Amino acid sequence: MTNARGSQFSTGWRSALVFTAMVLCVQVLPAQDRVTGSLRGTVVDETGRPIENADVFVEQLKQRTRTTADGRFAFINLKQGKYTVGARSIGYLSASSKASVKDSVTVVQFVLKRGVFSLPARVTTASRGGLSGVVADTGYQPLSNVRVRVVGADEDVMTDSLGAFFVPVKPGRYLVRLEREGYARQLIGVSVPDGPGREIAAWMTPQKGKDNPQIGANLFDLRRRLIGAVSREERVGPATTRLLTREDIDTLGQRDLLQMVRSVVGYPVGADCWVTVNGGPRKDPIWRLSTDDLEFVEVYAKNVRRVTSGPTGPGQSRERMAEERLEKATTPNAMCSASIVVWTR
Repeated sequence: MTNARGSQFSTGWRSALVFTAMVLCVQVLPAQDRVTGSLRGTVVDETGRPIENADVFVEQLKQRTRTTADGRFAFINLKQGKYTVGARSIGYLSASSKASVKDSVTVVQFVLKRGVFSLPARVTTASRGGLSGVVADTGYQPLSNVRVRVVGADEDVMTDSLGAFFVPVKPGRYLVRLEREGYARQLIGVSVPDGPGREIAAWMTPQKGKDNPQIGANLFDLRRRLIGAVSREERVGPATTRLLTREDIDTLGQRDLLQMVRSVVGYPVGADCWVTVNGGPRKDPIWRLSTDDLEFVEVYAKNVRRVTSGPTGPGQSRERMAEERLEKATTPNAMCSASIVVWTR
């Protein structure tokens, strides 16, 4: 009898111990999972001066933030692990670094070097219609014989001895291409409204080396896409294509490309959508890009973008070839129903 009770007591005690151990495990394991750290740092230039509004991102998290007035940034509540952190700002070369986050603060500092970039063009309202402007060098000396091409409008003029030009384009959205031997090619996105025109003041920087021939081919493809977009809108409707110039980007006031695209289209655009930069071959996930240094954005709905009817002459064949190259340059997925191309300054 005593042995039976002892056996029952022993069995009950062991059960209690097992239950207690299980409770302890339930209590301890989540505490371990909750162990997090933070990633903090600064972005400065080569003189040590803080860079405000620099764009900082963490690759693995698909998160971005901006630096404060003193160049600081922070990502908090990060799980332990290794991360790739990048920083960039207009006028500077981008930089990246590896960081290991533990259960404390990990500090990263970026020192960005100055890069050679074209000065942003200034676009203002003109008294007459069309597109006019003046082109100068960085010393504000007028540049003659600059070739001004309005991509998609088949307009091609040269600046005069005062650096001035005029192109009688119709209302629309255009990417203007400036070229002159010895100077870096410049691209300017311009919206020409009904009624008053637009006037451009542009400054070209001296160039080291030669232009990338790929850009010329990509601009030709852009021209064919824009021609095709007009034809599609006449048949299908304007919702199939969205073109955004620098003026549109400034008006929308969004510095995150993903949020901006989502705000102007009516179909799904996920963070994993791939964006073609300057016509390719470079591609970046859309979550990583900001709108700061963009001049022109193309967005084409996947389900209606391809031309399926209409004329089939030589010109139309070239448009289809340009669209097929765009199709190959982008990587759609379940949450990306658009082809997106961005053009930088």
